[in-house]
Amino acid sequence: MTIIKAVEFIAKWGELQRLYDKSLEMYLKSLEFDKLLNDTVGMIFSLGDIGAAYWNLNKADSVSKYFTESYKLANKLKNSHYITMMSNQLADFYNEIGEYELAMDYLHKNIGPTNILDQISTYAIAAKLYYENNKLDSAKYYYEVLLDIGTIHAKRTAHKKLSDIAMKHNQLRDATSHYQKYIFQHHFFPVH
Repeated sequence: MTIIKAVEFIAKWGELQRLYDKSLEMYLKSLEFDKLLNDTVGMIFSLGDIGAAYWNLNKADSVSKYFTESYKLANKLKNSHYITMMSNQLADFYNEIGEYELAMDYLHKNIGPTNILDQISTYAIAAKLYYENNKLDSAKYYYEVLLDIGTIHAKRTAHKKLSDIAMKHNQLRDATSHYQKYIFQHHFFPVH
């Protein structure tokens, strides 16, 4: 294991233990190593990890700064996967802090997901954004897409939200059907 991988491992371990300040220290060290090695891909990930660590520490200004730096590096590389990854992070972050227009801007900046995992991530964030902004028809569309392509966790969330949407439209049969599927998946595939 290289020193960089060891530092990243310690940072992830700190995050899992909710030692966010220690985790942040390690991610900053990892970024230093990435810069010394001129490892642009490593810097994209380190900057994203630093942003996420600041998010855990509720420091919105720093989250925005590091996610944006990571996004700019991904654009510089012209790597659609990294661009999608970071624009989705920015969209999710801005949605969480109530900056919905900015969140939508970043979501729409995606140059087009190139693989299924990018698509799942983009659609999950789009569905969440539309749902939280009470644009239920658009949210319903994206949650239905997730039922076809999503992971078990994305499908579970989609069933729950589709049940909620159906209830809001007094569609009890659909609400019950989706809720039963949500309960089944929640019981047999719990999130740890």
